[in-house]
Amino acid sequence: MRASIAAESAGIPSVSLVCEGFVGQGAATGRGLGFDGLALAVMPGHVDAQSSDTMLANLRDVALQQLIDGLTTPA
Repeated sequence: MRASIAAESAGIPSVSLVCEGFVGQGAATGRGLGFDGLALAVMPGHVDAQSSDTMLANLRDVALQQLIDGLTTPA
């Protein structure tokens, strides 16, 4: 989140990748640091509980489009 905020402060679009259990925390962190609505890409489940294959599949099948949208859609 802090890296995204540094990038956004410099005028560089960013997206933070978070596990679904941390969406609220990510949004609150962005809001608390002056960036309400910071773009998030949400990974299903928690990466520590997934095999590498599952995590990569979730990144490709779920989060990739969110990353693209977050980087290419004006805030």
